[in-house]
Amino acid sequence: MSLNMDSLDKNIDRDIASDEPQKLMVKKRGRSEEEQRRFILPGDIRRKRIFWILCSAFVALMGAALLLFILLMGLAQPPGFGAGTFSPIANFQHSIHGSADRMLDRPSGIAVSPTGEIYTADTGNSRVAVFSLDGSYLRSIDVLISAPEVEEHPALGHLDPDQEDSEYLTELDDVPQAFVAPTSLAFADDGRWFAVDQSLQVLLFFDADDRLIRSISFAEEAPIGVDVAMVRDDDSSAVSASDFAEQLFVTTRSGIIAGDLDGNFNLTYMNWGMESGQLDNPTAVVVFDPMLASEEASISTTDTAQLTIVADTLNNRVQAFRNFQTYPELAWMFGTPLVGLEAADADAQEEARFAGNASLPVDLALSPLGRVFILDGLSSQIIVVNAQTGAFEYAISEVGTTDGMLYFPAGICFYQGDVYVADRFNDRLSVFEDAGSVPATVEEVTITEFNRWLLLIPPLLLLLVCIGRLLFLRMPRYVLDVPFLEKLAKDEDLQLFVDGHFNRMVVAPGTELVAEEILPWFDWKVVAPKEHKCDDLLLDNPDLDELGAEAVVIAAASRRRSYLLTASRLTEKAAVAQKVKALRFDEFRAIAYAILDEERAIQETKGKKEAEKQAAKEERAAERLAVKEARLAEKDALKEASEEEPKKGKTAKKTEELKEETK
Repeated sequence: MSLNMDSLDKNIDRDIASDEPQKLMVKKRGRSEEEQRRFILPGDIRRKRIFWILCSAFVALMGAALLLFILLMGLAQPPGFGAGTFSPIANFQHSIHGSADRMLDRPSGIAVSPTGEIYTADTGNSRVAVFSLDGSYLRSIDVLISAPEVEEHPALGHLDPDQEDSEYLTELDDVPQAFVAPTSLAFADDGRWFAVDQSLQVLLFFDADDRLIRSISFAEEAPIGVDVAMVRDDDSSAVSASDFAEQLFVTTRSGIIAGDLDGNFNLTYMNWGMESGQLDNPTAVVVFDPMLASEEASISTTDTAQLTIVADTLNNRVQAFRNFQTYPELAWMFGTPLVGLEAADADAQEEARFAGNASLPVDLALSPLGRVFILDGLSSQIIVVNAQTGAFEYAISEVGTTDGMLYFPAGICFYQGDVYVADRFNDRLSVFEDAGSVPATVEEVTITEFNRWLLLIPPLLLLLVCIGRLLFLRMPRYVLDVPFLEKLAKDEDLQLFVDGHFNRMVVAPGTELVAEEILPWFDWKVVAPKEHKCDDLLLDNPDLDELGAEAVVIAAASRRRSYLLTASRLTEKAAVAQKVKALRFDEFRAIAYAILDEERAIQETKGKKEAEKQAAKEERAAERLAVKEARLAEKDALKEASEEEPKKGKTAKKTEELKEETK
């Protein structure tokens, strides 16, 4: 209930515009402009407070949502796995998106066959897609076709129950008919290839013609990744080609299982944990042998130890082992686990994190130049380290969606000087040249990253405005003098209005008894004025009585939020001189009666509506009762008719019999 201010005195406007709420709308209630500018009710303040509280809550929720968005955006670009600069334009060659009728969907694994065909595990399409080196689509493998020898001899190649590590493996009775979610691929030199299906949780063996040879599941843990690597015999002095043989590596949650290409597994390394030498969900294995490295490789010629390099994914590191076939010994480690650290290592770990030495290695590739390509699935970079020492050399690409950038990639392989990446969330394959850390061939453009935290400034400013407005909404002080109380005592309706719309009113110490006699249950606040100000006011206004002067001084003590309610012309004149907002009794009564009339009208309207609802409800109840009674009457009539029918039939029969006897 607000007063609509149309014309204000300049002095009054300057006093009240800063912190008064919207005035009571009174034009529709027939109040004068003088009344509109002179008075506001506590209800106005309460409504304003509720409004600004709701505004503050809304702005706070908006700021919280924006903060969550900023945090999620920060997670989308985490710290990198390796340190150093990258040159995506210099290294990037081209992208492969799939065929025109079937684009790639979340490709996860990638491998290149000995004949130069790119095989990718197109996980989202439940297939293995095959492309040429230039990106031309060749074919896809959806349905699994078994090799003829398997169809003729189903037991061919089944597991030998006496072989070592057979407790980890289970031969499938039913051969899978199709891929569901292939994730990892690997090729042997003779063209055979191997695939892990994450959904089926099996390891699949294929011949060079893409025909299924066998399928194996793992009894204890599902396979995660599969790799093929050339492994030297235990004799470290071996130099001939006959001393090397390809070996199949399968990673699981706790470690690695290795064997020959026919699936005869003879080595198990199960050591789950995050200590040095332990593994947690490893995803890839490569084997580096200095004897097989290129002459241009930057390696030590005196150290000829063969290293088995493992992507220890959930430990956020890569580990290299010597003597993996016999007594594994840690050679080097790149990265550090992000969890489970002792308090003493916290500072070192935080420093390592910002140095870019911790992330999520998801796959590995090895080049003849002695470089290990670590695919970081979190920072979306290819980190290149020295295979013999684990020292960082350079990085390729960064997170992004444009060509040359990666977005949470999942698979990598190396073939004839090029690096092939399954760029999972960009739904494509990206090809990079292993050109080393060379400068970009085009002019570099420096892009200043936008500080996302600046987005929080507008909601914070709005919140401060809302809270400031809420704090400055002070409840007005209503000061009453004795003449006003005397007239209030004669008007019971006005007393009810005061009791219903005001929580507290202020009186001077000498007026307290009069106020409590009129409204004994009301919360009267007694405020003592300053005596010297009262004396000064009485000197300036000799006709003013002492109680009136006290009321004016109390109101003037907080003039911006005080109203003096008076029925004395002398008190009103003194209040105006002190720039106190004064309201005469007649004006207060007019405002109160207008509000009471409106409230009564609202109550009458509500009463009429309730009466109409009750009448309609009773009418519907009467209609339902009448319908029910009519149905009961109809049912009774049908019952009586059904009982009378047999009687009429018997009477008619007797009549016919009498007629026959009479004849």
